[in-house]
Amino acid sequence: MVNFNITYNYDPQTKQYIAEIPQLNLSDFGDTIDEAEKNVKEALKAYLEEVYASKFTKKEVKYA
Repeated sequence: MVNFNITYNYDPQTKQYIAEIPQLNLSDFGDTIDEAEKNVKEALKAYLEEVYASKFTKKEVKYA
């Protein structure tokens, strides 16, 4: 199992919290820390699903 760190920041201009997963350069935001965390976890899930799907759909390149 892989663990990812989530860091949180508050943007006073937008009055929103930003949740970031630095290892993957992913971030999302929300009105609360919980909402920001939920959103970044959804972004992580979508990212990992895409990585997994691309692993099995890549065509092998053959060089002459």
